[in-house]
Amino acid sequence: IGLGANLTGRDARPAGRSTVNHSEAPMLSARTAFVIKSGAAESGPFSARQVALTAISKSQQLSEVQIRSTDDPAETSYSADLEPDIVAEYKRRIPRSSATDATASPSPHSSGNAAFDAAFAAAVKSRTLSNVDLEMLVRLSVMLSLDSSAELARTRVVAAATTIGVKIEES
Repeated sequence: IGLGANLTGRDARPAGRSTVNHSEAPMLSARTAFVIKSGAAESGPFSARQVALTAISKSQQLSEVQIRSTDDPAETSYSADLEPDIVAEYKRRIPRSSATDATASPSPHSSGNAAFDAAFAAAVKSRTLSNVDLEMLVRLSVMLSLDSSAELARTRVVAAATTIGVKIEES
């Protein structure tokens, strides 16, 4: 007889309690984060939305962007067009070439830099600018030398967004 054996002959479970089969319970998973690889350099982690916006801001096709999941080994990389979440975000946010599309017409945010303008248009398409997207636009503006500091870039991006009626998310 092993330890914990039921020698009383009675049911060991209290009446009215059901057992739950944990193997059938749905698993909750966190959203996947990605690292963008450019040569030997890596940046990230980024969400699928941020990877798509980065590709759009650099006027790149997803097949040109090399990524890896944060769960993948560091030496692994693959094309961003193989990630369904990134492809969906890219398709949803890519500026349309149609003249009737609001993102294609000139607007007060125009900086003269096509990459920044494309990223801005994609980020404000939902008429709300999240803090994450705002930070991405600020860094992009400084990186492209459109603004000399993050503070100036933030002021310009917020002003441009509010001018066209975009709501800025609060921290």
